[in-house]
Amino acid sequence: MRTHPLRLKAALQISALLLSLVISSTATQAAAVLEHSVENGRLTLRVLQDHLPPLTAQVDGRPATRLDPRVEETAAPGEGRELLIRFDGPVDGQALDALAHEVPEWVDYVNVGYDDFVIHSPAPASFLLTSQANGLTIVMTRAAEQKPAEGNNQSDAELLHLESALNLTTRKFESHTQLTELAGAHPNDSRVLADLAVADERLGRWRPSLDHYNRSLEIEPGSIHTLKGKSYLHALQGPHFRLDQWYRDTSNEEIQWITRAHVREFVTDNYTVGATYEHRYIDDSIQRQRFDGSIGVFEGHRNRYEAFVERAHEFAATRLSLVGQEGTPGAALAHLKELPFGKLLLRGAYREPYWVFVEGLADEGTADRLQAAWIYEGHSHFGGEFQGASPVTGSVGTTVNRYGLGDDDHVAESLELQIELRYRFLNRWPGLSVGYGFDAEYVNLTATRTDINGNTFHPIPLENTQVHSWDVALSHDLTHHLHFDLTTGFSYDNRIGSSGPFVYSSLIYDTLKHLQLGLNIEFNQESNRGLDSTFTQFGGFLVWRF
Repeated sequence: MRTHPLRLKAALQISALLLSLVISSTATQAAAVLEHSVENGRLTLRVLQDHLPPLTAQVDGRPATRLDPRVEETAAPGEGRELLIRFDGPVDGQALDALAHEVPEWVDYVNVGYDDFVIHSPAPASFLLTSQANGLTIVMTRAAEQKPAEGNNQSDAELLHLESALNLTTRKFESHTQLTELAGAHPNDSRVLADLAVADERLGRWRPSLDHYNRSLEIEPGSIHTLKGKSYLHALQGPHFRLDQWYRDTSNEEIQWITRAHVREFVTDNYTVGATYEHRYIDDSIQRQRFDGSIGVFEGHRNRYEAFVERAHEFAATRLSLVGQEGTPGAALAHLKELPFGKLLLRGAYREPYWVFVEGLADEGTADRLQAAWIYEGHSHFGGEFQGASPVTGSVGTTVNRYGLGDDDHVAESLELQIELRYRFLNRWPGLSVGYGFDAEYVNLTATRTDINGNTFHPIPLENTQVHSWDVALSHDLTHHLHFDLTTGFSYDNRIGSSGPFVYSSLIYDTLKHLQLGLNIEFNQESNRGLDSTFTQFGGFLVWRF
């Protein structure tokens, strides 16, 4: 197996170090006991834990109040709808998790994190905090109820909101209709608007989703979960500019410097336009057989591009793209359809760049494709408030390929099959999941050519592959602005008996407004070249939302 032991060792050491930090911080959590009582519109919570870390309390995003449990003191951070408690270190989440199922009906929801928790009320409430040597006491008093406006049954509205929220995890079409009607009847309810934003997002209605997020934040600007939901969507599907820079070293083969720029903008509620430009510098170290029969190493620059227009339909989206590289234009058409259970993706491409092999980079490799895939996402986070019913996500897809080099569009044919399954531990460890993947390519045809010495060769070194992979993934919010991902696993190709580990890690900083920054490192196998071919890749990216 041709690998670089030092690069693999470094990647594994990084993986082990990051995992040990997470495990050790979790293992050192002291056991917490939660007591609570409800009386006449007042909720009293007592978090009893020895050596409880110092904390900050913040209501509706206003300036935070600092408390140290080592000193007995009382603070009133103010009146509002959302109280955020953030500890300086980890706390026992098991006792706090139980709180989410025991709060009174007039408390909207409770979200528990690694070192924080949030209490949200549908109506304004006052908060009083008292720190003691062995814990913290929180008193939440509901504001006096206002008389509902004439013709407005508040109880019915609350029930309809709850019903539509629950439907969002299982029946997203019905939920979207209910939330649209509810938002019309209650246009100033920030919860309903945030829920409707997520319903739009799940149905691929990006611009209405961002509009509803913005309206919700105008009413309740301090809701951290609405801010997170909006920033995540905006960085993927909203108007933004993204710049990526990568360094990629394939073992005993080539080095690549990769720069990619992407821009996306709304034109109307239904139309989105965008463009992507990618530049690569390749420095190959292997004498390779070129398409014209010559033999030599390749060093040079390559560019490819995509310009697209995307139209949102009712519960569907269609994208038409112009794709290509220096002297080879092409096109692609994709259609994504929301189903009552999952999504259906249909895609076709003509002469899109195919750069898996250095031969494709050197001689302008292309691919004609027909693809069909079914995707099941399991759930949507619903602004942090609701979790879906299923911890399982997955997809299954197949692709028919025809590959070309230079002016020959037919040098190889293949059939691909991909299966992905993932199980997420939503209840006890929300950021932890395990996954299985199956990625196979079966070659139907490979053309032969004759070199200058009269020997035959295949222009693209395509081989049958059948790769199984297993992984463990950890995703965690270190703070409200800092997010961490780590995936590590093992791949095995039973067609050729080759195997190897892989590691991927990323760290993302998000201001939750305009700027997002990220760092990534990856050690993996080039499955298309056989698992004996490994690569190490690291780099970063910048996203500016406008």
